[in-house]
Amino acid sequence: MAETAIKSEEEKKEYFDSPQELDEKVTMLAEMIVLSNKMCFFTGAGISTSSGIPDYRSGYNTVLETGPGCWETAANKKKYKEETKKAGAELPQAQKRTFESTIAQAIPNLTHMTMVELQNRDHLKMIISQNVDGLHRKSGIHPDKLCELHGNTNLETCSVCEREQMRDYKVRCAKAAMKHMTGRECEKAGCKGGLKDSIINFGDNLN
Repeated sequence: MAETAIKSEEEKKEYFDSPQELDEKVTMLAEMIVLSNKMCFFTGAGISTSSGIPDYRSGYNTVLETGPGCWETAANKKKYKEETKKAGAELPQAQKRTFESTIAQAIPNLTHMTMVELQNRDHLKMIISQNVDGLHRKSGIHPDKLCELHGNTNLETCSVCEREQMRDYKVRCAKAAMKHMTGRECEKAGCKGGLKDSIINFGDNLN
């Protein structure tokens, strides 16, 4: 989806709070969490950059160790390589690997684990996530408190009994975007239904 990369440099600009401003905002957030009755988080690619997974649209000059977003890189691949070589720098490690292998190697970070602690203290009621990296489930968030809008790269579901099966590998193998069958069968006794990946592609309806 390189065509969705941000075109304007102004939109790629990153903003940073001073230590004092950050402390004030963190204190305010902590007070809101303590006083809240029904708190939920809405997470996206930014939460997983600390786990080594690049986001999608961060610009060339991002301070993130993962480097430019994967769609930003795809949209400007030649230009980025030339500028990196000219500067005598190396591509960030996450950019050297494929996006899928980066996800496979990633582990939950401090932010994910903070959400687990909030769940365990009964502050957190729900996480709504756009991510497919599965890090919320790996961190220990209960499935009943997690809504993965775009699916989970490690999760396949039976097309008959709807039993879920978590894997330690990427389950999607269909080459056509709208095809979801993985070629494996349900392991529930007496079912044998075909398993399908849970990824929501562009053009698919949300669950």
